[in-house]
Amino acid sequence: MRIVLILGILATILGTGDLFASLFLAHSHYSNDLGVAFEKTIASLQAVIKRTLESMPEEILSGKRKVTAQECELKLIQSKGVIESPLVVLKAQEIK
Repeated sequence: MRIVLILGILATILGTGDLFASLFLAHSHYSNDLGVAFEKTIASLQAVIKRTLESMPEEILSGKRKVTAQECELKLIQSKGVIESPLVVLKAQEIK
């Protein structure tokens, strides 16, 4: 069994569960190692969330106004490169 520890963010971004499922399906299709697939899935997901948060105006990030539906959409097209070739920082660790 393997585990990957990740940090959470305090933001509401819709579609992250669906994105996780689709990324894991894609990454597991190209890797026989589920640990590697999870590492790539998490790296891709975090990169997409980071790009999405970076695109939000400062008044939203500081809590001065609420986010609109358009502003909280995941930036999937803009993140194509990191989805296909994620930079893995967090490594899966085997637990016993």
